[in-house]
Amino acid sequence: MATTTFFAPAQIGTTTNLNTYYGGLSAAIVAVGCTRVAGTVTWGSVAFVNTPGYNYGYEVFKLNTPPTGGTEVYFRIDYLAGNVSAIVGDLRVSTGTGWNSGTSALTGPGSGVAATRFTSTATNADSVFRQTIVSCDGDGIVIAGYYLGVGGVRFLLLIDRQRDSNGVAAPPSGFPTPSGYCRYSFPGTTVNSSLLNVDCAANAGAGETSTPTGGLWPTITRGDLTASKSMLTTAAPAGVMPTYPTWIATRNGTYASKLVVVYSLVDVPVGTDLTVLHLGANRHYTALGGGYVGLSAYTDQGAAAAIWVND
Repeated sequence: MATTTFFAPAQIGTTTNLNTYYGGLSAAIVAVGCTRVAGTVTWGSVAFVNTPGYNYGYEVFKLNTPPTGGTEVYFRIDYLAGNVSAIVGDLRVSTGTGWNSGTSALTGPGSGVAATRFTSTATNADSVFRQTIVSCDGDGIVIAGYYLGVGGVRFLLLIDRQRDSNGVAAPPSGFPTPSGYCRYSFPGTTVNSSLLNVDCAANAGAGETSTPTGGLWPTITRGDLTASKSMLTTAAPAGVMPTYPTWIATRNGTYASKLVVVYSLVDVPVGTDLTVLHLGANRHYTALGGGYVGLSAYTDQGAAAAIWVND
């Protein structure tokens, strides 16, 4: 599928900035291959409203039709103004396996869990436009908000189906079907990671809850990543950099995401194109640097995220 970027302002306090940010995000999601199935807002000339908490509307998108054994995944974005200040953007993202065409409410496993929230903490001085990356392979989408921005306004959103050992979004033979999906975010609803694993085989979505984990991203590293320690190999072959998968674990199996891997922050500069042997093939990832995953599940403070660009 595709990867695209756009430049978003740190605030939505003018009509131009509102449509550039929210409209740019909407257009980018469609540009990378997701389908817009419903919405109450058409971006381009929506007027800024100086009312905290104002709801500009929503859009519902879906990933591609899954392979046999996979599950449909829909996600809804509600576009709001900040609760305290109307010039601050406030995005709410929820997920499900279906949607109600009459109400645009999401349905199915995962839909009963509260939306994850992204709200900028930018000040008036931090009003420059910052790059946001959106990438999708059809079976998952990842958004790195305010890439190269300041830590206070960065966010990482991952929605991905469980993948088999070759990166296919379907369970191996003999495993329960349909396979599940994840919705991971950093920072999430509590300014920490919000982790949601959805078990579609058990239809457990309505009872599942997201898990704020104090900033822990669901990847297990070697346990000795620090903010200053390189993990590059010195023995032959020298200069090899280990990366670690993002895990999607439900009762119908533990799988890895294709779209986000973790590496040691000090090993490569921000923006480096990484060729990673992951899920049976060499794939290309962009190194995001610090400020996107916080800590790994092993509480590594030097953990950094890289997002999929292409195969």
